Amino acid sequence: VEVLNRTGSQAQMFGGISATGGTGVAFTGNASGVQLVVLGPLALSTGSNVAFNATSGTVEVRGSNNTLTTTSAVALNVVNSTIAANGLTFSSITAGTGASGPASGIVLNNTGSVGGLTVTGTGSPGSGGTIQQTTGAGISLTATRNVSLARMISTDTDGSGISGTGVTNFSFTNGTISNSGDSGLEANIAFNNDTGLGNNIAGTLTVTGSSLTNGFSAGIDVKSDNGTVSNATITGNTITNPGPGTAGISLVGNGNGSTAFNLTRATINANNVTSGGSAGIQVSIGNSSVGGPGATAGVLNSPTDIIAITNNGVTLDATGTNAIIVANS
Repeated sequence: VEVLNRTGSQAQMFGGISATGGTGVAFTGNASGVQLVVLGPLALSTGSNVAFNATSGTVEVRGSNNTLTTTSAVALNVVNSTIAANGLTFSSITAGTGASGPASGIVLNNTGSVGGLTVTGTGSPGSGGTIQQTTGAGISLTATRNVSLARMISTDTDGSGISGTGVTNFSFTNGTISNSGDSGLEANIAFNNDTGLGNNIAGTLTVTGSSLTNGFSAGIDVKSDNGTVSNATITGNTITNPGPGTAGISLVGNGNGSTAFNLTRATINANNVTSGGSAGIQVSIGNSSVGGPGATAGVLNSPTDIIAITNNGVTLDATGTNAIIVANS
């Protein structure tokens, strides 16, 4: 299906699309008032071609049994296209093979301030799809929101398993991420812009019931000097062999001359971090500028807006230094 170079204000609606090979769905070159609505079911397996490519207008995908599969191309590419309020819903997204893969399996970049992406899986582990052997981040998120990924696998990625900057509201549940990154601040899940600067994650951050293994610098790494995470829920995860960069779970906020990162509330509970190369769990706030605001964690005298680190298990390897770090620097 191709919807190309349309003008004015109109909706294009399609349903029941199934294809093996070919170019999948292409929604490009359209005016901002043009909307693509896919009613599903959608089943695209396009090999070396992008399965779903939206770079204009407004797009939504409805239904409960939508699947995308590629071997060497991005499976879902939404760039400079607004995701509608109904969002994009898929049961699984798969990209790459055991031998090779694309630059990234999922790319969301500049998708507007309304809807987001939901991958549901079908109930069993890995049923949300597998992203593997990518030359960059397995899943790349930039200036996007309301991303909910369940029962997905990301493995053997040259970049982070999931990399995000400018993301609002993110959830990864009951999934597996392994062998992520080979340099810098790359991690299993990285909201750090590889510099620790900027607004990399805001709103809600949820990582639960997941296995994170062999992140180059960390299992979960958040570093920002702008934005507010209102509630971080990191519970019931197994984090194995996080690298020596930061920690198994690391939430680090900083301030500069004009902006600061704020973590209003966090629940870090019942995680098991093993073979940590640096620290097990780290929550640290600071200020890199003499003037201007400093980062915050929790709200003074609030009974609910607190940083709760409870019931976690931590073991370190020979290079590890601290099981838990809570610092105001």
